[in-house]
Amino acid sequence: MNLYTNQKKEIKIRWHKPPLKWFKLKIDGAFDCKSNIGGIAGLFRDHNGDWITGYGCKCFANSPLHAELLALDHGLQVAINRNLQPLEIEIDSTDVIKALSIGNDTYSSLISSCRWLLSQLQNILIRHSFREGNHAAHLLAKEASKMSHLNVRKNYAISPTSVVHQLSLDKSSTMF
Repeated sequence: MNLYTNQKKEIKIRWHKPPLKWFKLKIDGAFDCKSNIGGIAGLFRDHNGDWITGYGCKCFANSPLHAELLALDHGLQVAINRNLQPLEIEIDSTDVIKALSIGNDTYSSLISSCRWLLSQLQNILIRHSFREGNHAAHLLAKEASKMSHLNVRKNYAISPTSVVHQLSLDKSSTMF
């Protein structure tokens, strides 16, 4: 008898609104191991699920974790500069949450930056989100990885057309 079968279990995933008067930051990093080029992105929404702002940037990255940490660092800078708090952050990388908690020698400087930025915010919550619930940020990160210039952050005052449909699905609580 084989105890290790590849049984799939269906998990229903949907976008959850943050609490009243809170903001939600969804981040993602895309990474290409052949070129060490990444795309980082994040988007902020209010408690109604409405778009507040977003960003994307093409950058060098050494790993998927590096790209995700860069996305978080940029997002925290935006949150502080725009006073987008209290803030709920959702990340589809458990490695980022682990690195923030216990550290990582390779990215200690970037982790320290993220920790310092987190300390500047009040009422903050960080949680894991399954990849399927982070599709809008993933689309922005993939788009950012194709930008023409490195390390030039593009800010989005309105939602880009590439994510409008996904944002609509999120607001309607569509299950994935």
